[in-house]
Amino acid sequence: GSFTMNAEDAETLSISDEPSLNQKLELYPNPTSGLVNFRLSNGESIESVEVYSLIGKRILRTEDSSSQFDISSLPSGVYIIQVETNNNRYSRKLLKNN
Repeated sequence: GSFTMNAEDAETLSISDEPSLNQKLELYPNPTSGLVNFRLSNGESIESVEVYSLIGKRILRTEDSSSQFDISSLPSGVYIIQVETNNNRYSRKLLKNN
């Protein structure tokens, strides 16, 4: 079979090389079996939270500004959590176990 993807449908996911930016996002507990808590040390308000696989596929998204997210429905593995605020995007790796 063949696979075709249009560029306008693609999103690029990356983790910043600037450690100080992503250190402002705390994820705990990490690893987790379900609930993940978020905290931004700079006090920014969370606009959305997205969960990506390591190959960059978006798996979950919420526009809830809550500081907690449930990933209990996901299989065990490593995920990228991306938190978006009005001004920035923060990404961290998260280990999900059962």
